[in-house]
Amino acid sequence: MRWRSHVVVAGLAAAAVAATVATLTASARSETAFHRLRAATHASDAILFDPTTQRPPAEAVAAVDAIAGVKDAGAEAELFVRPAGTDYFPDYNLYPVAPLGPQSAHAMDVALITKGRPVDAGRVDEIAVSEKLAADLGVGVGDRITLESMTAKWVDAANNGGDPGRPDGPRVRVEVVGLTRTPADFGRLKGLLYLSRAFVERYGGQLNVHAGVAARLSEEALRQARRGTLSGLAGAEVDPSPFGDDAATDDGLGTIATALRLVAAAVALAGAIATALALLRLSLLALRDRATLVALGWTKTQLMSAAVVVSAPWMAMGIAVGLLAGVFTSPLALVGLARRVDPTPRSVVLDTGLVLGALAGSIVVGLITIALAAQRAASPQAERARPAVRALPLRRPLALVLGVRYALFGETARGGRTSRGALAVVAAGVVGVVAALSVSASIARLQTDPSLTGQGTSRVIDSGKSMDVYDRALPLLEKDDRVAMLAGIQVSFSISAVGAGSQSAVGAGDLTALAYDIRRGELGASVVRGRIAHQPDEVALGPATLDHLGKDVGDRIELRGTGRTAEFHIVGSVLFPEGDFAHDDGVALTASGADRLLGNVHDTDALYQVAFRWARGVDAHAADQELSAAGLQVLTNEDALKPAAVNNLGDVEVLPRYLAAFVGLLCLVTLGHALVVSVRLRTRELGTLRTLGMTPRASGAIFGAHALTIVGVAVAVGVPVGLRAGERVWTPIANRAHVVVRTVAPWSWIEVLLFVAVATTGVLTAVPAWRVLRLRPADTLRAE
Repeated sequence: MRWRSHVVVAGLAAAAVAATVATLTASARSETAFHRLRAATHASDAILFDPTTQRPPAEAVAAVDAIAGVKDAGAEAELFVRPAGTDYFPDYNLYPVAPLGPQSAHAMDVALITKGRPVDAGRVDEIAVSEKLAADLGVGVGDRITLESMTAKWVDAANNGGDPGRPDGPRVRVEVVGLTRTPADFGRLKGLLYLSRAFVERYGGQLNVHAGVAARLSEEALRQARRGTLSGLAGAEVDPSPFGDDAATDDGLGTIATALRLVAAAVALAGAIATALALLRLSLLALRDRATLVALGWTKTQLMSAAVVVSAPWMAMGIAVGLLAGVFTSPLALVGLARRVDPTPRSVVLDTGLVLGALAGSIVVGLITIALAAQRAASPQAERARPAVRALPLRRPLALVLGVRYALFGETARGGRTSRGALAVVAAGVVGVVAALSVSASIARLQTDPSLTGQGTSRVIDSGKSMDVYDRALPLLEKDDRVAMLAGIQVSFSISAVGAGSQSAVGAGDLTALAYDIRRGELGASVVRGRIAHQPDEVALGPATLDHLGKDVGDRIELRGTGRTAEFHIVGSVLFPEGDFAHDDGVALTASGADRLLGNVHDTDALYQVAFRWARGVDAHAADQELSAAGLQVLTNEDALKPAAVNNLGDVEVLPRYLAAFVGLLCLVTLGHALVVSVRLRTRELGTLRTLGMTPRASGAIFGAHALTIVGVAVAVGVPVGLRAGERVWTPIANRAHVVVRTVAPWSWIEVLLFVAVATTGVLTAVPAWRVLRLRPADTLRAE
């Protein structure tokens, strides 16, 4: 029968090594997933628009290729088409793209095909759709959809607050031939459409097209491109590519990698402890004839050597099997965003350095464990006694009192140390579970609360570059008593920072500025720190802008407008609506403050919007319909874009729950072990109690009280500490994502946790209680 114990030891070692290697491999792959996807798709860094790029594609690419810092370039076109019947808007939340010119090995922004095949360059009626968009549309490979398109006239009307009506370009029936994955899927866009060169040639003259050159840049050229310029292409418009590097995605993947490392550490620790306990028991069994061997002249060294010889081969076998299993199961450990981003999520990747490190670590831990087990097995065991602490006098109900005493004040030789150790482990586990659930709940709140991400809670009437809709809507709403908040908004691109430090990514370049004229109520801005500007000499900056300029709340900054400069006091850090802004990058100031830089901001070249909010009790839908009937199109948060950082955090929302489940499982195993040990070591005491008249049911209830005491104390301590720990963990994550920090206490999950804790405690207690019920006092005392 002893070979089965050897198999158990090898199995525990294999499971621990496999889980550790798999999670560490997945962690390493998660960190590099986005960069590998960019490499696999030959993703561009910037899109260049310039009169020189409006030439034939080959000439345009050659002109850009000749610029210093351009590694590679390819011509492509953004087409203003969308699936018919949807409200997607190209260049805002949808990116329909097609290559210009013949495809080559150096083609830019080549989609990774996850299902089906690429679009045939010579077919007009074929399209490939991003995985996310295909899921939203409910289409797959082989389905046919209708595309509707927009002319430049329609786009101009839509961008200037008018009602352009139905798209006025040609409608084309196309077949979905492939599903795609690209770096652009993990930004703010809701989807991508890949069309053919033949489609551009057939319909390009009948719809709005933005033709440009996608370029892959060196680090120095990329820094220039972020400032909107590129040496050697004076006067060109340089826009960031939607396929470009994305810090938000990297942050999300970094969070996953860190979580997987924590899981790996927990698995390794738990596996080492479990293997050590099993190995100790096996060593004791292997040397149960120790007294006979000693009498025959065996030395302690010989006894230890025998224990090592017995255990080492099985441990080595477990480590070897674990390494192989870990490598081949590592794709299963890719979760959430990492699985979506990885270009080959199902492939097995051999990280030689990681495997060798895991092998070395496993050998060292295994040798230490074997040595300790052999040392203890070869040494005479003196029973250590710890006097019982009489902190709780015996009284009725006796089963409850004894259960509490066993859990908190039991003698070491009778499982007291094991019980108190289990209490510490379970309490720490509750802290970890509550903290993980708090982080998960905070991520979930971030997905649904626009006030945390810069979208605000107001409605918007967008006038674009035309003041007509703005000048009509603002006075109309000002006269409406149903409006609780009203503000005129101007978005200007004519303000820049003066004397920016060398650490600025924008240098002294342009800043997108939001000037507001509050007519009624509170603006409801998303304030990260401080407050919004109220006076003409005050300004609030986005968190990324503060970082780029090397400024902080409370500092002073000099801004330049159209021929004017003025100094402002930075009073806060705020977020902005994604779209015209990056949500964390910009300047917010009052309209009177903007007048100091631009003259009359109302008359400058800006984008105009009216932000408002209906009062409570108003039928918002009916009121919106009234404005629509008057020719004013109302946009709500349902139309808003989520920042890429928020979308990517949404993809890792489930990961903390997995971590919580794993930690909870470790707690249950620890509690079950403590109960079994306590029953085994207190058999004599229980026999005596049964002889003195305690009923079998009451003796079983002792261990129910024992378990509930451990769980109760652990929950009482762990929940408040866990909530605080969750706040400490979530705050830096939210700060890195540049969102408003609001930690959510997961009370609904805590209620579930309490229910599960009580239920599982009852199940765990059933096994030791059953053993106690079957106890025969006479046989037990006779054996003693």
